Amino acid sequence: MFKVRRDNGEIADYDTKRLMASIIRSLATPDEALKVATNVETWLVGKNLEIVDTSEIRAKVVEELNKLNPDTAHAYGLCRKNQNVGQK
Repeated sequence: MFKVRRDNGEIADYDTKRLMASIIRSLATPDEALKVATNVETWLVGKNLEIVDTSEIRAKVVEELNKLNPDTAHAYGLCRKNQNVGQK
């Protein structure tokens, strides 16, 4: 199981369902969200790290979404930036 270092420094378990929900909130289809989440998990396995920063995961999600739906990738990036501004 992967661990994720959130922006606030907290360490949490990686959660595929949480990632997919985040992607769907940016107007991706459930099928697109599943494809992206699967590709992100494959990428995480390849990195062979115990802990990965959420910023790295976000960047990978945008990269993968760009392959499927650039408009959704843009929306995901904006959505995540707006959430981060609200947390600071």
